[in-house]
Amino acid sequence: MQSTRFYGVFLRKTTALMLLIPLLLCACNEETTITYPEDPAGWAGCPIIPSPAPWFKWRQRYIYDVRVNGQAADRSYMNGYGGYYDDYIDTAGGFVYGANAWLRSIEPETVDATTYVRITGYTADFALDTDGLSWYSKGNGSLRFDGEILIFDYPLVLGKTWSSRTTIRRSIPVEFEAVVAAYIPAGISSSDDIVVAPGRTYTPPIDIAEIPLPLAELGGMTFEELDAVSVADAQIPWPEVRIQAGPRAGLNVTGYYVIQTQLKLAGITVMKQELWKDVRGFVPVYDIHEYPPLVGAATHTIRLARRWTGTRDLSY
Repeated sequence: MQSTRFYGVFLRKTTALMLLIPLLLCACNEETTITYPEDPAGWAGCPIIPSPAPWFKWRQRYIYDVRVNGQAADRSYMNGYGGYYDDYIDTAGGFVYGANAWLRSIEPETVDATTYVRITGYTADFALDTDGLSWYSKGNGSLRFDGEILIFDYPLVLGKTWSSRTTIRRSIPVEFEAVVAAYIPAGISSSDDIVVAPGRTYTPPIDIAEIPLPLAELGGMTFEELDAVSVADAQIPWPEVRIQAGPRAGLNVTGYYVIQTQLKLAGITVMKQELWKDVRGFVPVYDIHEYPPLVGAATHTIRLARRWTGTRDLSY
């Protein structure tokens, strides 16, 4: 009886361990890779956009016009990369993540989505600009990662890629991939003027005439105050877009980089996103495709920036 009982316990524990091992392996199987193009000719004529760390401020706000599945929708409000809502503190990893919050309404205030992010500088493996800056995400309000994924990385160079993976609930793989896919020169009149990374194709999600002009840094304002600024005062011409601080402060760098990303859960693509960036960190366009099971039905959302606080006059 004793031997039989021992053998049964042994089998149960062994079976449980065998089931657990793949989960542990999956949970620990975290990896982040950043790759720069080897051939400088691949980005000939395109700028290198440096890390904005010298002037970055968390409490930036944006107002976007929104289209959902081709139809005009309510505006969207980006309420900071942090600083307005409680941080998320990961006691296991020892990191603090700011709340990057999106609002669908400001009266009443209605939070649409919240992502928790942190940024950290590092020495980049790129000879022409070694000041790297990484953005890591811990997940969102309802879906926390066991580790974190790299969602953005500086410097920006045409053809640069990065990928990152972790897990959810120690068992569900999360994979994130990104590429600096194209460079959109200032004031273009045709999509033929867009410079596309070698080996890739690119079609902009909006008409050339709809490309937003750079927005002025309006400073620390409420959403109501931002919305009251005239269109003329909210925009600036390209010659005024300059690096704000650091070793290249004052340098005029024009055009937008297009970064395309893909998020997979358990091997299933649940989101494809395209975002544009200028040298200041301004994000004029978001193009987002969401798929089941992340959402009930496939959804295509385009956001076009109309107002931006920038970092001027922000305390942090």
